[in-house]
Amino acid sequence: MPVLRPEWAAITVARRHPARARATLSAVVQCGHVLPGHLLAVLLAIGSFRGRPRLLSIVADIDGGSRSELEAIFLELCRRAGVVPPQRNFPLQLGDRRAWLDACWPDLWIAVEIDGKSYHVLSEDWERDLDRQNDLVLDGWRVLRITAAMLREQPEVVVARLRRAVSQEINRASA
Repeated sequence: MPVLRPEWAAITVARRHPARARATLSAVVQCGHVLPGHLLAVLLAIGSFRGRPRLLSIVADIDGGSRSELEAIFLELCRRAGVVPPQRNFPLQLGDRRAWLDACWPDLWIAVEIDGKSYHVLSEDWERDLDRQNDLVLDGWRVLRITAAMLREQPEVVVARLRRAVSQEINRASA
């Protein structure tokens, strides 16, 4: 039985199940099994095939900082809506601890936290996120929380709220 390296296995699964490609590739990188550069190298080594441009785009998103499928969906939603892409997994010092914002526009002090059920199952995770949000707000950040259901079922609401937050911050800065 042939044995595949993790990056080859991930690309093989992504090719065979295109509807789950983003989730598959995001998961193997987030779990630390594969580096985005290794996924790119496999795609380049394989050469041309149907679906390759989409997989290249997914790998570029992951390499750009999207650590989860939900973050990648949010980024794609921003692109389709004509919203300037956010910085992803932005490092920030909050008091004596380091935090990473899922998505943000640091010049506008707007942060987006994307809440998936798989991470927020434990109450400790949820409480830690709320505590971090309090510190962000006290430091002057406007924080929008977006759930997986909102991204998938109400993308127009997500975009409208994001545009509203950007507009308010621009108006506040110019006042």
